[in-house]
Amino acid sequence: MGRLLFAIVFFCLGCGAKPPHTPTEPPITTVSPADAGPDASVPDDSSTKGPDGGVPDAGPDILPLRRSPILDENQRPGSHGWQLSQGSSQLAAFADRTSALPGEQVVIHAGAANPTTASWQLWRIGYYGGAGGRKVLEGASAPIPSWPPTTMDPATGAVSALWPTAFTVTVPADAVTGAYLVKITSPLGQTYATFVVREPARGGTILYPLSTNTYQAYNAWGGTSLYDNFRSDWSKWHAFAVSFDRPYLQDNGVGELFSKDRDFIYFAEAQGYDIAYATDTDLDRDPALVHGRRMVLLQGHSEYWTEAMRNAVEDAVARGSNLAVLAANNSYWQVRFTDASRRTLIGYKDFADTLDPARNSDPAHLTTLWRKAPLNRPENGVFGTMYGSWLWTDAPATVTDPSSWLWAGADVSKGTLIPGAYGDESDHRYVNGDEPAGVSVIADAMVEDHSALINSAESTTYTTAGGAMVFASGSITWAHALAGVGRWDARVQQLVANLFSRFAGDGTLGPAALKPMALPEDAPRPQYRPGVRVSTVTRALERPVAVAAAGADAIVVDGDRIVRVSSAGVVTPVAGGSAGLADGPASQAQFRGPRGVAVAADGTIYVSDTGNNRIRAIAGGNVWTVAGSRLGFADGPGAQALFSQPMGIALTPTGSLLIADSWNQRLREMTAAGAVSTWAGCGLEGVTDGAGSAAHVNFPISVAVLPGGDAVIASSATGVLRRVAGGGTHNVTTLAGAVGLSGWGDGPAGSAQVSETLAVAALPDGQVVFLDGASARVRALRNGVVDTLAGGGRGGTIDGAGDEAGFSWPRAIAVAPDRSMLVADPREHALRRVTLGP
Repeated sequence: MGRLLFAIVFFCLGCGAKPPHTPTEPPITTVSPADAGPDASVPDDSSTKGPDGGVPDAGPDILPLRRSPILDENQRPGSHGWQLSQGSSQLAAFADRTSALPGEQVVIHAGAANPTTASWQLWRIGYYGGAGGRKVLEGASAPIPSWPPTTMDPATGAVSALWPTAFTVTVPADAVTGAYLVKITSPLGQTYATFVVREPARGGTILYPLSTNTYQAYNAWGGTSLYDNFRSDWSKWHAFAVSFDRPYLQDNGVGELFSKDRDFIYFAEAQGYDIAYATDTDLDRDPALVHGRRMVLLQGHSEYWTEAMRNAVEDAVARGSNLAVLAANNSYWQVRFTDASRRTLIGYKDFADTLDPARNSDPAHLTTLWRKAPLNRPENGVFGTMYGSWLWTDAPATVTDPSSWLWAGADVSKGTLIPGAYGDESDHRYVNGDEPAGVSVIADAMVEDHSALINSAESTTYTTAGGAMVFASGSITWAHALAGVGRWDARVQQLVANLFSRFAGDGTLGPAALKPMALPEDAPRPQYRPGVRVSTVTRALERPVAVAAAGADAIVVDGDRIVRVSSAGVVTPVAGGSAGLADGPASQAQFRGPRGVAVAADGTIYVSDTGNNRIRAIAGGNVWTVAGSRLGFADGPGAQALFSQPMGIALTPTGSLLIADSWNQRLREMTAAGAVSTWAGCGLEGVTDGAGSAAHVNFPISVAVLPGGDAVIASSATGVLRRVAGGGTHNVTTLAGAVGLSGWGDGPAGSAQVSETLAVAALPDGQVVFLDGASARVRALRNGVVDTLAGGGRGGTIDGAGDEAGFSWPRAIAVAPDRSMLVADPREHALRRVTLGP
């Protein structure tokens, strides 16, 4: 999830996961031109575009191209001084509005753990030659009172901070539209408040409303959000409303501005795009903001929309404005403001059908899913795609249509992999009757969500009958590939430069559309180990997602069935077939989305039946349940034990089975008799080492056992691989990586980037081998250093030397008796073998 924010959120909040969405409509897997509608054959550069490459015929008020004020603004000297050197939770602040015009006053409310004084500076964030910000104003010290208790609305759970005015900031009359920070410094530390400066008169060809509704929906400051409840005086698991009159908890007061938008802003302002900044509040208040724009831009994560916002965007596209969606999970929930002040946002969500007052009096404004009745406005009707998955790890984009104008100058070919392009949440196409005609896919990925459902992520484009063009990246973290530290990718930069040129510029494509810019450190190149070879065992599988060695053979979880694959690639059914729950004869047994498999010394096959929350066993042609019965958490024997989406499993030297119990945030142990106990995890999200019962084990999805009996676990989005002692109190320690460190770079264990690990296994000599979901690589930890064994450049089943071999989406790994590694790649329906050199 672009997850440098991770440590801050979890250490402040403790827990509160976003529940997985489970779409009911099936995704599109392939669409032929004959099925794509009457516009499928219209070429990308057809006469539907205007003479300047921008909007063709959007009416008489279409804004002309001009020299961008943002281009000139970023020629002014900047500084890194906008960054905090002493961020502190002892100080907090917020602005009395989400945006202001030049010349207006913005009131800053601030409070502190103890009375103090503080000074302030106003910064505009942008490019500024690589500095990232420019100081605009500063003010003298003022007293900051001790913060009083929060105020909670007993009807909705919304928390407000009724704090007095600390500062009044007058926006300079010549302030250029953009995102602004109020940096506040006191003896207790530093914090931010933030707001947007709008343009004084319509002129920017691109409208960019920052997703302030979504920022606030995820903001748990004071104990509640639309996802969380950490208060004892509110009974539901999340609030029904959120107040803008409180600080943001994330990133010292900026909400999601840094994690979702800053990389885009840095890139866009380096390119000098003519952007008019706004907020969700502004678009709800004045839907006419979209009028005349050559392009409307959605960036990052724009999940919570009012009816006015949705109507405005659809109206803009209907009028001929192009729509660029460098985001995912957009317009997913309808929300509404309580009144004209627009300082409280209502969102009953999963309680809407029973508790939202609008269900009877005003169903058109029910705060439910846009795709659901009574709204019945699926998101793909305007974007071409819609929300599909909350991802375990980032995934690489596989280029599917290198001939698209979007890739001009990007030096890609069919099958090129772009690491980590899809992250946090992703979108894909749906068969629901609402997809516009002519949608085409220019890149995609196979992904897995927090419900262990495998899905697709897709980047798409189409042209409306009226000539407007729509692009949707399908990824929340797309902007990290524009300017993210260790994540930017020149190919995605070129794509976005082409997009902005055709949608809102002069139509120039290729290298001339992309201006040179100062960039942070890029992703380190893989450190390939010499002597590694990759071969393909079979491509005759359906969807292999877990694998275990069984002598010279492999036991593979292949969709909802278990199969045996010989060393020659012959596939033989073992048990299961269709999704369901049934013990008994192996040919009649059913599993539901299993994600783990292990083979005992006596040949018994254990299966982690993820969708059924059970551990099953196969032997002698029969299948039976060893432990588990229903969703929940409980230690104990057999059916009394409860699991919540058990994932990877591994056998210990004593013959017990370790289970990565993902949604219980625990590592469990099951004896051969079926008695279940907990090794590690207190049941809360987070990353805290220590004794097993006290440690925080965040969404464990895979487990391996080291030769001495200790375990290694991979946890979603934590940035670390962790070791759990096999004896005593099962102490949990960090084995590789660092909390919150995202990426896929090799190097010394403490600084290696391992946040995107999907699966782990262990060699007899103690090496830990693991699969990197973001870069499609097989990696290893040996003697305190992480290196790459194979993969990463191209998708497919490319055999040969490790640095030349290709995987599309390696999902599972196991070690064979000969020390080779078996790797399951469900996108390629393949089982591969990785062999180390002498």
